[in-house]
Amino acid sequence: MSERVLPKLARVVICGAGVVGNSIAYHLVKRGWTDLVVLEKGRIGCGATWRSSGLAGQLHPTVNGIIARSSVKLYDSLQREGHDIGWQQCGTLSVARTRKRMVSLQRLAAEARARGVDCTVHQPQSLKELHPFLRTEDLAGGVFVPGDGVVDTEALCQTLAKLAQEGGAQYVEECQVHRVLSHEGTVVGADTELGTINCEYFILAGGMWSRELAQASQPKFSVPIHAAKHSFGVTKPLDDTDRSLPVVWDYDGRVYSRTFGRGFLVGGFEETAKPLFHYDVPDKFEFLRLAPDYPQFKSIYEQFQHRFPDLRHLELAELVTAPETFTPDNHCILGETSEAEFRTGRRLRCSPLLPLQEQQGAVLGERMGFERALFFDTQHESGERQMSASPTYGQPDWLELVHQEYVACRERVGISDMSSFTKFYLESGGLEVVSLLQMLCSNEVDVPVGHIVQTGMQNDRGGYENDCILVRMDANRYFMVSPTAQQTRIAKWVRRHLPRDGSVSLRDVTSLYTVLYVLGPKSRSLLEEVTGREIDLEPFTCQEMDVAYATNVLVLGYNNTLEPGYSLYIPSEYAQHVYGRLKKAGRDYGVLDVGYYALRMLRIEKFVPFWAEELDSSVTPLEANRSARVKLQKEPAFIGQAALQQQAREGLRRQLAFFQLGGEHDCERDPWAWGQEPLFCEGRFVGLTSSGSYAFSLAKNVCQGFVHWFDPGSRQLQLLPPGLISQGRFEVELAGRRFPVEASVVAPKLTVAPMGGVRDRYKPQARTLL
Repeated sequence: MSERVLPKLARVVICGAGVVGNSIAYHLVKRGWTDLVVLEKGRIGCGATWRSSGLAGQLHPTVNGIIARSSVKLYDSLQREGHDIGWQQCGTLSVARTRKRMVSLQRLAAEARARGVDCTVHQPQSLKELHPFLRTEDLAGGVFVPGDGVVDTEALCQTLAKLAQEGGAQYVEECQVHRVLSHEGTVVGADTELGTINCEYFILAGGMWSRELAQASQPKFSVPIHAAKHSFGVTKPLDDTDRSLPVVWDYDGRVYSRTFGRGFLVGGFEETAKPLFHYDVPDKFEFLRLAPDYPQFKSIYEQFQHRFPDLRHLELAELVTAPETFTPDNHCILGETSEAEFRTGRRLRCSPLLPLQEQQGAVLGERMGFERALFFDTQHESGERQMSASPTYGQPDWLELVHQEYVACRERVGISDMSSFTKFYLESGGLEVVSLLQMLCSNEVDVPVGHIVQTGMQNDRGGYENDCILVRMDANRYFMVSPTAQQTRIAKWVRRHLPRDGSVSLRDVTSLYTVLYVLGPKSRSLLEEVTGREIDLEPFTCQEMDVAYATNVLVLGYNNTLEPGYSLYIPSEYAQHVYGRLKKAGRDYGVLDVGYYALRMLRIEKFVPFWAEELDSSVTPLEANRSARVKLQKEPAFIGQAALQQQAREGLRRQLAFFQLGGEHDCERDPWAWGQEPLFCEGRFVGLTSSGSYAFSLAKNVCQGFVHWFDPGSRQLQLLPPGLISQGRFEVELAGRRFPVEASVVAPKLTVAPMGGVRDRYKPQARTLL
């Protein structure tokens, strides 16, 4: 047991000595960060780690896949170095019951292969060769990853802790952290049962106790996790069990299985989980279990018996039921703040227009818990529209509905509710707010009152911390609009840089305004009819005006689809009234409600990048082809200016490109590029797509993605060869098949109907709006 003496100071404090906390400590020590302390309220590995099923699989997308591949390499090297962590490289076999599931597995396999993972795609008839007990007649196929395996998680946890301590980390067990201490927005230490420890960095890896610790801190911070019951069973022994049999994942059956001793370990995830500890997580839950829940586990075991009929006779020797921690979107929480997707807890944040949109057939999705219409389908019952549209890997069944909305925006007028945008006011008594935004923003923000600036906010490396528009409302007042998922993150980023004298204020007004896009060549005529005035609003300017008797509506000559139109920021108490008047007056203009999917397709065919898909904290404006929005010589310098100047001098190691699938791709029959598909140039892996959709103007599946030039020898990104994107022969791999694509770093030339054009000259008959 580690010494129970708390140091007064450490550079890094890690809260939690489970496998995650110990892994962080181990990797920090390996990188020379030895001034660190790990605090554990119980004993090392006493939480969820010791009762884990020990599966290590690499068939995961993006960040999860990178972590999984690194983990497998680590376990293999530790075992080879003589550390007995129970690592057994038996492989993983993921099987599919449906064609749709098989396409999903093939997509994951394509990315894994491109990143150097050995994996093979199998037809049903060859699966028996990998696992003789497997039922295959109802399967569409499977993917086998021979490098995957299983590990003894308790032994792994202890080994990582031991190696971290040998490298200089200090562990203090039986030391509960009560709260995180901060000063002026910066972490300064932790208050524990043994006293206070000061630190520069605090890493929270406390499992199911993390949320309570976050809420007990001052100020509070968000860790959106919740514990739920989770069970796995261990069968009685089988006489001739082959321990080299692979782990089997049957995602459609929600069940997994691996050998365990002379029997099998069986687990899974029920469709409806049983949440635990709604209000208080037990203070002490060390090396403990819950009472076995056989009724809940019944459906999982039945799926095991279905998939392995020759093992139906095996009885359970043990059922392990314990708390398992989950996030709302089932993604890991990494970084300073948590931006979670709510897949289950729905209708938490709603626009005032949601009931009216549902009457019009809105099929709903969510972003940051905010319900928004994806598209409109008047043929479905209301109850069927409560959840998001079903995911697809090919041509979606909603494409024609979205096409109608797209045509309305291109040829007539469409109305879209964009209320989920993040909105802030920044203001000061003098011009302090201008100085602050000049430092934060890479574009020039000292523009005339009533003008709009598109700008990024960069970090020290030049990456995006925010992609926003700034509306100058007054000499000392700005209105900032940011992506929906940025509400928590950007507030913290800006507050971290506010002057300490309080001269600049930041106010979140997201819920105060309902936002309507009015798009299309007839949008000006519609707005003129509803306002009763001539609209003479230049692009990238704004005016406050009365709209259908609603006062103080902020009208922007800007929208992010690059179509003619306006953005209306309406005080939410007027939202239903204004929406109703626009819909009524718009009948003669062919107005349609428009969902997010149509707006997305309008944007992507113009090569407009998306937040969190193309733009994030690692991507610079130069890499995203947005150098026109950066003032590299601005004085005084903005945050990240030096990094961008250096990149401009040296050249790019990756660049965002636009891809059009060619004639070999059949949009009706073949899979589509939606994002995370491997890209190849002259047969060489050069990156992944980041987003994709259908371009109606081009009648093609199109996608965006970053092209890089990776040197296998140095394992470093090299400068992009001149002319690579414009002259290279590119392919994209879709579910195991490669298709040629046309690559470019400029948007395709598309015609856009002018505001007030020929199709906009019709004036409706005079009538009242009351």
